[in-house]
Amino acid sequence: MKYDRKTESKLKKIRVAHGYTQDFVASRLGVARQTYSHYETGQRIPPYDVMQRLAALYGISLDYLSLDSDPGCNADRETFGFVDFLNDEDNRQKYRYLSHAEKELLYYFKQINENYRWELLEFAKILAKKQ
Repeated sequence: MKYDRKTESKLKKIRVAHGYTQDFVASRLGVARQTYSHYETGQRIPPYDVMQRLAALYGISLDYLSLDSDPGCNADRETFGFVDFLNDEDNRQKYRYLSHAEKELLYYFKQINENYRWELLEFAKILAKKQ
């Protein structure tokens, strides 16, 4: 597993994209918040087991997190596009009461071509009726 400066900045961007605080991530990892903060700033390198728990927490591969493999431009654009969406002041105000999943759904819905949006809405209605 490779760990470098890109991993540090990726840790913060992924955490922000998921709407997590450093305190929350640190508690899920079983480390102090300051220790986790040091992982994000590069003052400490997280042990392998912590990297595994981070990957599991975010639902991503360890390779993507550690940059052993090429994560691909699309993954970075998607992750960072969503981060930009969340950090936009207008969006923060408009969507502050939505859950993280609802914000993510809205972000991706806005990326879809107008014609497909109607299809997606019809599909959502069908799914909702099944419950």
